[in-house]
Amino acid sequence: MSHRLPAVLLAFGLLCGPPSGHAQAVSRQPTALQQARVQAAQETAQVRLLERAGQLRPQRVSASCRDRSGRVRLSVLADALGTPRIVRYARRIPDNTLHFTGYYDATGRLRFATAQASGPVGVLYNLSAEYDARGRLLRETGTRRAGYAAELRRLPNLNVVLLRRGICTL
Repeated sequence: MSHRLPAVLLAFGLLCGPPSGHAQAVSRQPTALQQARVQAAQETAQVRLLERAGQLRPQRVSASCRDRSGRVRLSVLADALGTPRIVRYARRIPDNTLHFTGYYDATGRLRFATAQASGPVGVLYNLSAEYDARGRLLRETGTRRAGYAAELRRLPNLNVVLLRRGICTL
């Protein structure tokens, strides 16, 4: 008799449905944010695939993109139409480093970026950010030291618009 009780309760629950006042089952449809994040990830994966397949070519950068030892701090990889698809920037000064990598879609919009910086006090930030097709920030993850609250594309000494054009900032 005791093993029949769960079956009776299950049948009763199926016949009566959920108690009144309870929320309906949660929809399994992805939200707009989830869809935008998936699209950003797909765009980034496509750019990485283009790079691995050798379909991106290095762009010329200005002479200001060299550090004191003559090493280039900026690399811009563009597709066949000349649209920058990957921007990498690295500044290395003792006790002061900055690394930025940005992945751009075919229209030239930033879709995914990573940035790390350190200074005399240690790590300043270590961030990753995803952007939608209109350039709006979808999600940012990582850590920041107090005082570094600017959005990733606008961090001090990093002008992505100029970097994409091959011009280094100070």
